[in-house]
Amino acid sequence: MLGTRDPLFLTGVTFPPEYHVSDETRVKLTVYDVKEKSQETRSFLGYTTFSIGDLLKSKEQELTLSLRTSDGTDAGGAVVVSRLKMGEIEDGEVDHIAADARGQTCTLVCESLPGTASDKDGSPLMNA
Repeated sequence: MLGTRDPLFLTGVTFPPEYHVSDETRVKLTVYDVKEKSQETRSFLGYTTFSIGDLLKSKEQELTLSLRTSDGTDAGGAVVVSRLKMGEIEDGEVDHIAADARGQTCTLVCESLPGTASDKDGSPLMNA
């Protein structure tokens, strides 16, 4: 998706069985704009945190979270975090996600909202 103005990032996250996940478990997502993967040139776009409990209690089984700068102010972007049960295939764009089921019960799927982070001239910063 290099250079796209409306990127869609899908990333599955699983927790190992020995990691005791509870409603109070907090997850931190950090988002970067990668300019050149081979040279590891990247720019920090923002971060967000959420609790597993908030995601599980969400009526839509997803959370829309604003990105924050390193000092905690609004970074101007957002991510959507969705809950999927292992092996579940959703309609649309997450049907290609595969995960190692080794006893896991859920996968978190994170996607950016198109065009939500902008630079000085108003163009999106989220290039992958």
